[in-house]
Amino acid sequence: MGDTRPNQNYNDVADADPGATMTAVTAVLDSLPDAALLLDQQACIVHANSYAVHLFGFAKVELLARPIRELIPSGLDTTGAKWQRLLAPARSGAALEVDGHHKDGVVRSLVVNLRGLAVDGRERVLCVIRDVTEHRRVQATIARSEARLNEAQRIAKIGSWELDVANNVHWWSDELYRMVGIERSADHPFKQFLERVHPQDRQEFLDASARAQKGDAAPGEMRLVLPDGTEKVLHTRGEVMFNDGRAVRMFGTMQDITERRALELQLRESESRYASTVELAAVGIAHIDGRGRFVWANGKLREMLGYSAAELADRTIWDVSHPQDVHVTDADRARLHAGEITSIKAEKRYVRRDGATIWVRITSALRRTAAGTPLYDVSIVEDITDRKVAEERVQYLATHDELTGLPNRAVFGELLDHAIEAAARRDRRFAVLFIDLDRFKIVNDSLGHEAGDLLLEQMAKRIGACMRRSDVLARLGGDEFVVLLEDLADQAEAADVAKKVLSSVLAPIVIMGHECRITASIGVAIYPNDARDSQTLMKHADMAMYLAKEEGKNNFQFYSTHTSPMSVERLVLETHLARALERREFSVQYQPKVDIRTGKIKGTEALLRWWNPEVGTVSPAQFIPVAEDSGLIVPIGKWVLETACEQNVAWQRRGLPKIVMSVNMSPRQFKDPALIDDIAAVLERTGMPPELLELEITESMIMHNVDLAAAKAEAIRNLGVRLAIDDFGTGYSSLSQLKRFPIDTLKVDRSFVRDIPDNAEDKAITEAIIALGKALGVTVVAEGVETLQQHEFLRANECDEMQGFYFSRPCHPDALAELLVAQAARKK
Repeated sequence: MGDTRPNQNYNDVADADPGATMTAVTAVLDSLPDAALLLDQQACIVHANSYAVHLFGFAKVELLARPIRELIPSGLDTTGAKWQRLLAPARSGAALEVDGHHKDGVVRSLVVNLRGLAVDGRERVLCVIRDVTEHRRVQATIARSEARLNEAQRIAKIGSWELDVANNVHWWSDELYRMVGIERSADHPFKQFLERVHPQDRQEFLDASARAQKGDAAPGEMRLVLPDGTEKVLHTRGEVMFNDGRAVRMFGTMQDITERRALELQLRESESRYASTVELAAVGIAHIDGRGRFVWANGKLREMLGYSAAELADRTIWDVSHPQDVHVTDADRARLHAGEITSIKAEKRYVRRDGATIWVRITSALRRTAAGTPLYDVSIVEDITDRKVAEERVQYLATHDELTGLPNRAVFGELLDHAIEAAARRDRRFAVLFIDLDRFKIVNDSLGHEAGDLLLEQMAKRIGACMRRSDVLARLGGDEFVVLLEDLADQAEAADVAKKVLSSVLAPIVIMGHECRITASIGVAIYPNDARDSQTLMKHADMAMYLAKEEGKNNFQFYSTHTSPMSVERLVLETHLARALERREFSVQYQPKVDIRTGKIKGTEALLRWWNPEVGTVSPAQFIPVAEDSGLIVPIGKWVLETACEQNVAWQRRGLPKIVMSVNMSPRQFKDPALIDDIAAVLERTGMPPELLELEITESMIMHNVDLAAAKAEAIRNLGVRLAIDDFGTGYSSLSQLKRFPIDTLKVDRSFVRDIPDNAEDKAITEAIIALGKALGVTVVAEGVETLQQHEFLRANECDEMQGFYFSRPCHPDALAELLVAQAARKK
């Protein structure tokens, strides 16, 4: 409540002679600094001074005879016994806090002093009114500020204090009393506080207080022990007020930092455990600051790089990076620190202390402070050198012939396409020479594969010696070579090269102590005379080569429109093939694929067979190319797909174990625009679970248009159907392209398995393909497994599955069902 004491003028009126006249009273009231009203027995106004006129906003004449309750509608009882007592002269009344109403409706806070007195012999009540509206507003503002301060201190756990130099409490905040557990009404709170300071910290606190009085008010920490045994940690900060150089008062704050210190302790313990864990981790872990410097590295990374902790601390990531990879991840690190990305993943090369190069995979994330300030990169470093070596090996094998080191079929196909594009732009001609060694099979069969390999190596060198630097020599496989002669002046120039090759090949050669003589048959096709696309050009050179063989071998022939060896036989074959499907001459046999470790059948490959009443059994090697060229392969392939799916569903209905059915896709069938719809229709029509169907495509099928092939493969995968790369290692040119395809299986070509374990090159290739399969996380299947030695080699190198005569030849559906039944019986 504000000051409600009457001023001297009020006392003068109250103490006046009971017989005071109205004139004297009104004169005194008009001199008062507060509003004053004189009321009659009915509590109506008989006089109002100028301050009252201003306070209530009415004219003086409007106030006269107006009941006081119209100005003060509540809080002032003008009818009860109290009012009657006030009417008795010289009786004092209580001071009241009430709300007064201004003429314009504004409500003001008022303090009213009432006193009864007699004026001209009549009982009157004097009302002295003080306007405390602004005072109450200021009080409310202060109260709200104090409440907010107390709430803020409570939330922040900060208490404030003020002491004199004798440590007498002048003021403590509510939060400080609560924090130290002392009642506000307690005597000598500072003494109780000092008793609760931890014994080990008490003297230090008193010494700090003494220093503070001399001006050294440094912040500090202390422990507090409450009566219930609870221990708190307080951070105190104070300032000293001086007067004439003498300390007179101290004030400051105390903050409860118990939880913070507990969290810091937990953090230190956690970081200690983290450091111990990462130090022994199986992968390299490093903390790298914003300048690229190694802040810390665990034991595995130090071992990986060959540096001690001290040596590595003096180096940056660029110091250990390979010169060609020194800037790898630099742009990403800038984006990481800017907050644009959350992590970095990269593969690069590091250089060890001993100069050796290793491949590493790096995954980095940025650690920040609670305020968001970057601290350092946390990088996980894995040594992937073995995987990279395997990839590079497979990459080499995918683009080169392992035996001769020459480009393989796939690379030659790319070079031929480029040659066609260049020749078309410049209006030039070039030649393709298709070379086949005539008597190679005799040497290979009589002296063995090792002798055959030595012969092929020497022939590759001899043929290469006949080439110009700009010419390209490639090995297609077996005893077949092909030469690209660019910028051909005329046909005679190609003839000269062919003659040199024939002469070089014909020269005697000693292989494993045996003198051998072989010859070559060469077919020549000229661009653009004989063809304008690579496929046709190769086919015409091949046809010319067969003509050279028909002409007695050891010669060369140019392609002409009349070059058509075996054309009549091919025509007959194509005629029968066109009717084979409708006459139901095709059948499907199934060759199991088994788990190398357990011997359990995991899947089977559907193999197309053809028997014709007139020509008998026709080898797939004969009729598949004809079907491919004529386009008949599309309906035939669709029939094989549906037949295989129906058979798999039939086995399941018999209760046989579920196995994956593999079906080969031909190049033309893979390019067919209706392929995806056909697969979906077969799955729906047969009820075949898509996850049990696997389509096998060859590397060469996806080389001509990688983007289109990748999109087609992804569409097949979206049906839930598995994908396998067949004959892997015989023609794929880019490992990066292989990663674009969602494959499930790699099939090692039988040509690599055939001479295992005797042939070191085939062993190395197979090992590399298996390692690649493991790195890609796909199933690796070896084809053509026929011996125990091959089986044991594959098992030792962790190949997943095998397919070949060692377990089973292709068989009738009923025969495969018997194998599945026998397998199920063994399981029981």
